[in-house]
Amino acid sequence: MSTSDAPDQAGPLSWLHPEPTIPERGLDLTREADADERAAVAAALELVSVDRLAARYRIRRLPRGRLEVAGTLEAQVQQRCVITLEPLPSAISEEFAVELWPADALEERGDAADDPLGPDAPEELGPDGVDIGQLVYEHLAASLDPFPRAPGAALDVTSTERDDAAAARGPFAALGKLRDRRS
Repeated sequence: MSTSDAPDQAGPLSWLHPEPTIPERGLDLTREADADERAAVAAALELVSVDRLAARYRIRRLPRGRLEVAGTLEAQVQQRCVITLEPLPSAISEEFAVELWPADALEERGDAADDPLGPDAPEELGPDGVDIGQLVYEHLAASLDPFPRAPGAALDVTSTERDDAAAARGPFAALGKLRDRRS
């Protein structure tokens, strides 16, 4: 079992398993991001921090050079509350599964590749092998709350006086006055 930690141009996390090094019986592994990897993921996803990021996964060989990757990612992250901007801790536990096919197998699918297969659609096996880090990064990004809000945090939208005053000074206020004069 040989893995390379070379940086991936597609994302901040690269845990590469070259395809030829994956045994016929497959691989069962657990991997945890180090401090530098967590900092890179936090920066890429605009998080306050990634305090923990780990994945348990299995790579299994399928017929015709295809691979199946299935596992679970677990993370402890801190996002900013969209209202208070305070750090907001979040625990994430997500399962993932994907089939990776060689490029020529995807091309053979022809028109079938245009059919929406949803989450079961196969992805292309990269020329360098299986990048578990990229899969974990993508699934983490998709599982984040896009609008994290601290419990009890709310916007003050009850004051229309401020809104009216702002509109009177806004960029269209002068146009409104001209329209009113013409009437």
